[in-house]
Amino acid sequence: MGGSYERPLAQGGGHNGDLPFEQWRYKFIDGVGQNIIIEFVDKNMNGQYRMTMDPSEKDALLNVPNAAAVKH
Repeated sequence: MGGSYERPLAQGGGHNGDLPFEQWRYKFIDGVGQNIIIEFVDKNMNGQYRMTMDPSEKDALLNVPNAAAVKH
């Protein structure tokens, strides 16, 4: 659903705001392996989820132009 999210250590840890996303877990995918997690992100917040290989795609601030460019 998006919102505030505690990122797993495997993804760098930390707390951030996220776009809507879903994680699907498969017990087995032939030719891939066991316990496979596939992530889908709704980058446009329009209900159209797309599979992603990059966990940072759900990070809302990384997807806003110039949001990370703020200097102190």
